[in-house]
Amino acid sequence: MAHEFAALRQFKLIQYAQKFAQAGYAVVLFDYRYWGGSTGKPRELISLKDQIEDWKTVIQYISSCKWVDQRRIVLWGTGLSGGYVLNLASELKNISSIMVQVPFVDGAETAKIYPIQQLPKALKLSSQDYMGAKVGLNPRTLPVVAQQQLSFFPTSDSYQGYLSIVNPDYYWSGEVAARALFQLIRYRPIQSVRDISIP
Repeated sequence: MAHEFAALRQFKLIQYAQKFAQAGYAVVLFDYRYWGGSTGKPRELISLKDQIEDWKTVIQYISSCKWVDQRRIVLWGTGLSGGYVLNLASELKNISSIMVQVPFVDGAETAKIYPIQQLPKALKLSSQDYMGAKVGLNPRTLPVVAQQQLSFFPTSDSYQGYLSIVNPDYYWSGEVAARALFQLIRYRPIQSVRDISIP
């Protein structure tokens, strides 16, 4: 199990894991590199490629554990991690089933609902951050959520949703290196759905 875009496992995901554990599942819950309890710098950086690699590393670890039934490995994801789970289910042969909750399925379609007056500014910031990273500059960040302001998810629903799960006992700046926006727009896990042969 891993959380949504820019969210930590302490953002109500532990409660999900506990419910699954009570139902008899052996649960492995993790933060992506650069986030929460995981290592890596700069902090709060999102690389879709790296996060999918994190999933594969955890799955490889689980596959080596004697206490795990290798015939019954299940992946669970929500939002962006739900998109990762769809990709992984289409690619890996040792997964028995998946559970996805409101998965991120199509960045190109999602971009169409981004406020048109803000999209050029957001893309410019994303481009500046990407190019700055190539020459060693500090990340240019973009808020994860904001009400009607420049952010990754500039809707009132997104704002309220994220604030409802944030755990104040854990550090979270609420910002991410803006280069992730280009990655999100190009990410289309819906294209892998037809290759999934498991429930």
